[in-house]
Amino acid sequence: MKKIGIIITLILLVVSLVGCENSESKKAVEQGKVEMNNKEYDKALASFKVALDKDSGNEEAKRLTTLINNYNKANVEFEKDNIDDANKFMNQIDEGTIEDSIKNDIDNLKAKIHEQEKIDKEIVHIKELIKDKKYEESKKSIDKIDSDKLTNKDKKEIDELKDEIYLGLLQI
Repeated sequence: MKKIGIIITLILLVVSLVGCENSESKKAVEQGKVEMNNKEYDKALASFKVALDKDSGNEEAKRLTTLINNYNKANVEFEKDNIDDANKFMNQIDEGTIEDSIKNDIDNLKAKIHEQEKIDKEIVHIKELIKDKKYEESKKSIDKIDSDKLTNKDKKEIDELKDEIYLGLLQI
C-alpha cells in the first residue's frame, strides 16, 4: 500500500512540474507576442526561446521563432542588396502563419523587394539598349526611374549609365 501511495505522489509531482513548465512556457509566448506587437523582434525571440526552454514541444513558440527569423534574415539580405537571398527567406514564410503584429512589416519588405527587382530589371534593360547603341531610348528609360527609390549602389550605377548614354549621344 505504501508503494502505491509513493508512486501516486511521484506521478502527481511530475505532472505538477510539467504543468508549471507549460504554464511558464505559455506566459513566455504571450510576452513574446506583446513584444512582437511593439516591433521588438529580438526581445520576442528571447521570450520564445524561454518558452522553448521550458517546453521544447511548444509549437506556437517554434512557429513564431521561425517567422521572425525568416523576416529578419530577409531584411538583412535586402539591406545588403542580396535581393535573391531576401526573396528566398521571404518565400519560406508561410502566409498562413503570419501574425497581424508583423504582417505590415512583412508586406512592406515584400513591396521593397518587388520594387528593387523592377529597378534591377530596368537597369539590365537600359544596359542592353546602350549595348545596342539605342541611346535615345535608353535615356528615356533612365529618366523614368524614380531616383528616390534607388539604393546608393543603384544611384552610382545609374550615374555611370547616364555618362555612357551622354557619350553615346555625342557620337551620333
